[in-house]
Amino acid sequence: MTYVKSITKWRPIIEDTESLENCCVSQNLIEKDGFNVCSNCGTIISPIVRELPKGNYSIYEKNTRRQNEKVLTPIGPRTIFNSYKDGKGNDLSPDSYNKFHRLAKINRGLRTSLERNLWIALPKFKILASKLDLPTHATQEAYKIYTLSVKKKLTLGRGIDNILAASFYTAIKIYKLARSVEEICDAAQITPKDLMKNFKAIHEEILPLIEVKPKIISSNKFIIRHHKELKLSMECQNIALELIDRCKTQGMRTSGKDPKGFAAAALYLCAQQVNQPRTQKEICKVTGISEVTLRSRIKELKSFASI
Repeated sequence: MTYVKSITKWRPIIEDTESLENCCVSQNLIEKDGFNVCSNCGTIISPIVRELPKGNYSIYEKNTRRQNEKVLTPIGPRTIFNSYKDGKGNDLSPDSYNKFHRLAKINRGLRTSLERNLWIALPKFKILASKLDLPTHATQEAYKIYTLSVKKKLTLGRGIDNILAASFYTAIKIYKLARSVEEICDAAQITPKDLMKNFKAIHEEILPLIEVKPKIISSNKFIIRHHKELKLSMECQNIALELIDRCKTQGMRTSGKDPKGFAAAALYLCAQQVNQPRTQKEICKVTGISEVTLRSRIKELKSFASI
């Protein structure tokens, strides 16, 4: 038998329903501190256990709950003055109302240059991330790089768009994702020259702080990506990967050359081998290279692979 402190003194909890008759002559049950208590003798009859309803909300309730939720921006102050009532729900006096109105106006202001810069850059960052369709970890890395760039004042004289694009390109190089310079420039609407110039600045100033190094994106990444867009089989992809590896072991040099060209050439040759031919125009349209580059890379692969 357990003992719980009742209204006046310690009394035992009576869990047996038959022993309720021993409580007192006239029982008067009330709720006190989470227990059913007899107000006459102070005996605690049983604890109160209530089951909360499950979260089965209607569509109207879900929409209203979503609209009433506070929208907190990841930039700037978190305190929001959205009501001018005191803790008891009463209206504030005119003097207090004016005071909190001024506090809310000051609180909404962006006081530092970092907050002002990020406030402008965040919508552009989200648009660029949606266009490039990068994984979450790469997007977070790009945001981290851009924030450090703003703190190091790399945006002065360079522009927000250029540093944003260079941050994404740096994150792509760190995680070796199959994205080309042309795709980033088209999404950010900048020139490749500006992209590489700002990437160099981030490489020298920011990457030593986070202790990471950009990596070379191999042609295998582009083979895995573009074979789906060309609707080729998995057999064609595996043969193309083996062809690139065999040519590298034979001494083919890929440094200084666009990996998309070797990927396109390998897919073109292997698609013919597995009876899934694709025209040079289709290959170039998907991979984003010229037909001249494709034909020159095809000659290189044939010479090293002895096809």
